[in-house]
Amino acid sequence: MTNLRTVIVLKMLLYVILYLSAYLHYLKKTARSTCLLWTKLWKDWQMFARRELFVVKSTVIPGTAQGYQNEYPNLTIISNPEFLTVRAARYDFLHPDKIIIGYTAGNRLAAQKLAELYQDFEAPIRVAESEEAEMTKYMVNAYYTTRVIFANEIYDICQRLDIDYEKVRECFELDKRVAPGHFDVFYGGYRGVGGDCLPKDLDALTSKSEVLSLNPELLKTLRRINKRLILLC
Repeated sequence: MTNLRTVIVLKMLLYVILYLSAYLHYLKKTARSTCLLWTKLWKDWQMFARRELFVVKSTVIPGTAQGYQNEYPNLTIISNPEFLTVRAARYDFLHPDKIIIGYTAGNRLAAQKLAELYQDFEAPIRVAESEEAEMTKYMVNAYYTTRVIFANEIYDICQRLDIDYEKVRECFELDKRVAPGHFDVFYGGYRGVGGDCLPKDLDALTSKSEVLSLNPELLKTLRRINKRLILLC
């Protein structure tokens, strides 16, 4: 609690970064602790909360930030998803290619204030509704997964035809409409999508789609192919 108090009093801004979205109960616990602390430190904590920001950078299902905003109305909750790679997290943080800030109901001005903190970064800044910001992160990661699976299937075709995949890839990435990246077939010593981020995000987005009574055929196919690819190594 002392560390949390120090963050709030000195920084006037609380970033919440959870390694996996599966640990949402920690987000809830942090929100609850913040509410209790602010209530103790300031009698008029509603006014204080309007000046402070509770920023969620974790990858969470669309509607999460707004849900916590509804549950903890004395907090000002903002979604600000990170777009980092594990191997270059520090560099990616200092050199982002985009900054997306999502506001919950009634907190657009707070989101715009947060955007001012990023004004020195040479990256486009977009302020949107929190659900849109959260969905953007899932769209980006699902697209990266699609690229990896696509690259693996092209690789298999090249293998059968005795074609050098890396040369094909090099020529392919010369197309200005195709951004390089996520075309490595043996990234990290395995095929397919591994690690802690992309697979669980694909699972979460697929499950959410099914809860909405949708049939995400592409997402389910990506997941099925990826499980097969991982078993190859």
